Amino acid sequence: MAVIRLVDKYHDDGAPRGRRHRLVVALHPELKTTNQSPAGKEQDND
Repeated sequence: MAVIRLVDKYHDDGAPRGRRHRLVVALHPELKTTNQSPAGKEQDND
């Protein structure tokens, strides 16, 4: 709905030298986070 309102606000068919635009929407998965602290990853070699 927000995209439609933006188009309605700024689009003008009669504008001189008007340009065509393309809208691209992309999604990607969220990065997984771990609950381990950095100290938990260290190994004790003593």
